[in-house]
Amino acid sequence: MYLGIFVESINYNTMIFLCLFHVMIANAQEVVIRVNGGPSVARHLAEKSGHYYIGPVMGFVDTYILLPVRESHQKRGTNSKQLVYDARDPEISWDCNEGDNDPYPRYDASQSNSHGTRCAGEAAMAANNWKCGVGVAFNAKVGGVKMLDGLVTDRIEGTALSYAQDLVDIYSASWGPNDDGKTVDGPGRLALEALERGVKEGRKGKGAVYIWASGNGGRNNDNCNCDGYLASPYTISIGSASQKGEFPWYGEACASTLAVTYSSGAYKDQMIATTDLNNECTTKHTGTSASAPLAAGIIALALEANINLTWRDVQHLIVWTSELAPLVNNVGWQQNSAGFWFNDRFGFGLMNAHGLITAANKWVTVPERKSCKVHVIQRNMNNTAVASGYPTKLVIPTTGCRGSNHEVRYLEHVEVRTSINYTIRGALEILLESPSGN
Repeated sequence: MYLGIFVESINYNTMIFLCLFHVMIANAQEVVIRVNGGPSVARHLAEKSGHYYIGPVMGFVDTYILLPVRESHQKRGTNSKQLVYDARDPEISWDCNEGDNDPYPRYDASQSNSHGTRCAGEAAMAANNWKCGVGVAFNAKVGGVKMLDGLVTDRIEGTALSYAQDLVDIYSASWGPNDDGKTVDGPGRLALEALERGVKEGRKGKGAVYIWASGNGGRNNDNCNCDGYLASPYTISIGSASQKGEFPWYGEACASTLAVTYSSGAYKDQMIATTDLNNECTTKHTGTSASAPLAAGIIALALEANINLTWRDVQHLIVWTSELAPLVNNVGWQQNSAGFWFNDRFGFGLMNAHGLITAANKWVTVPERKSCKVHVIQRNMNNTAVASGYPTKLVIPTTGCRGSNHEVRYLEHVEVRTSINYTIRGALEILLESPSGN
C-alpha cells in the first residue's frame, strides 16, 4: 500500500476515485499503482516469467456480501451499462447462520450487516464502474461466507473457515474476540482444525492464505497477543496505519502483527472508500477491518502473478517487501538479528504491492516446514511461583532438534504453550527472548 512508480494508463471512471487515498492517484486519468498494483502489473510481470492465471478467489468470512441490484448505471457518453460490484461468486458463498447458499443480508436502521460488503468491495470492486471506487484486485472473484449475523459457535467458525476449501485461495476475516482489554480467546477445536487443514490441503496442497484484522481495542488497552486467531502461525495478522503514516488510536500492538495497510486515523484523516448496502458507496469504512481486505487484495495480485506461491511463501514475501520508510517517524522500531526492522505496532512495515508482486514473480518456494517441539520437564521450571514486582526468568534450552528429521535451521514461528493460574487478569506479561537477545 506504499506509493509506487508504475503508472497505469487506464481511465478509472469512478465517482469517488479521488477519495481513494489508499490507492493513490496521479490525476483523474493516470493512476500511480502500487497499492492496487493492477492486474495489468501482475499480468505483465507474470507473462514475462511464464506464470499467469486470471482471477484469484477470495472468501470473506463475515456478514453477507451483497450483490448489486440489477439496475446498472449507464457509462457516460456511451449506451452501455455497468454494475458497481459484480464479483461475487455464488459457488463459494454460504450462510452459516441459516445453513443455506443464499446469505442475504438482514437490513436494519444501523446497517449492521454492511461490514462484509464493505470489506469485499475494497478487495475486488469492479474497475470503471462510474459510481464507486476500484478494488485492489478488481479481477478477482469473491465469496461471502456469512457467520456474524447470529450465534457464533466453534462449529460455525470451523465451517466458515473451510467452506469451498478446494476453490478459495484467500480467506479474509475482520473479526475476533472482544476488544475489551480483558478477553483472552482463540479458535476452538473445529476452527483450529479448519485452519490446519486449509494450509495443508487448500490450493491443491499449496495452502490457503488466511488474513486476519489485528483488532480495534487500542482505546481499551487491548493487546492482540491475547487473540489466538492472530497468534496462530497459519494466519497473517494485519494492522493499520493512518493516512499520515501514524499509529491509529484504535490500533493494538503485539508480536503477531506481520504488517499494516492504510486505514482510518485521527478525526480529520480520510477513511476507506468502498461498496455499501443498497448498491451504494461509503467513504467511511474504518479500523483494521478495512486493512485486512486491502492486504487480501494485494496478496491476490501476487497469486495472480505466481500461482505457485505457498501460504508460507506469502508470509515470507510480506516480511521481505514491506516498507519501513513511510512509518519511520514512529517510535518502537527494533532491528532483529536477521537484519529486519520490526515494530509491535506495525509489524515489518507497510505492505508494498508493487514490491510484493515483483518479488513474487521471481520467488523460489521456501523449503519444507519443520517443527521442533521442546517439552519443559525440568523440576525447577514446573509450578514456579511468580511474585509481584519480581520478574521470573525461565531458560528453555534447545538445539532446534539438531540431527533429527525435525531440525530447524531458520525460525518462522515460535509458539509457547503454557497453563498459568493467577488471581488478577492483566497483571502478567510474558516476554520471549531469543538466544541472540531479540
